[in-house]
Amino acid sequence: METKELQGIVDKIDALVAEVRTTSDPELRMQRLQEGLKCACQLVTKLNRRLTGLTERVLKESGLSQEHASIPFRDLVFTDEAFAPFQSREALLDFLAAAEPLLVAQLFLTKEKIKPIVAQVRGTYEQFMDQKVGLDAMCSKFELLERLFCRPPFDGHGGSPLLDGDPKSGPSRSRGETVCTYLQTLAAIGNLVTSAIPLFAGSAAGVTNVRTAGEEESLRRLSLLSLLMLSGFADAVAQREVVPEEAYAPMADALASR
Repeated sequence: METKELQGIVDKIDALVAEVRTTSDPELRMQRLQEGLKCACQLVTKLNRRLTGLTERVLKESGLSQEHASIPFRDLVFTDEAFAPFQSREALLDFLAAAEPLLVAQLFLTKEKIKPIVAQVRGTYEQFMDQKVGLDAMCSKFELLERLFCRPPFDGHGGSPLLDGDPKSGPSRSRGETVCTYLQTLAAIGNLVTSAIPLFAGSAAGVTNVRTAGEEESLRRLSLLSLLMLSGFADAVAQREVVPEEAYAPMADALASR
């Protein structure tokens, strides 16, 4: 049930982004962006409840232990044949193309949802390959996403600091476009992460259990890819934003209790 709830939040973010992209009404655009940011906070907060234990399992099943914790993943991909698809952008894109039937049949992703995932891999490969694959390092990035998306409203009435702007004129259109891109990226990665959660949890619910050894290996790689992409996304946003360490908790707690 929780997985369906997470996927529902991702779908709502997708719908809000689509509306932002098509509307010519600036007031409606900002309203939808604010709604999208609230959904993003809900998503990353609920994900963080599950990702510590699940990340530990994915790393362990991928053959990554504490001795690899301080090493960027790009420095590990030539040490194990299991990481061969990650050795270059082209190899990873080829892997995703070959894995499309698996994404559809096992993770129930539509081709429309797979396309943005592929686009993110193409555009952010260098970023997520720099991620360190220790449990603490990855979980700290997932917590960073909460600080980025769940900060208290800057105006006290539901406006996110990510859309901060002049108190009278509000945020600029370019700022709105930046936030829209954040939401679009989070939705693309969120589709992969939330679809793979039953795999992380070792649950058969919603995932066909009869798989070949090759399919099992591909699904492990997809699970690891989803976590790398989420970690890399946290870095990408943090490089553009200034986020106080203590600032996020009140809004996150309020939304988590809903």
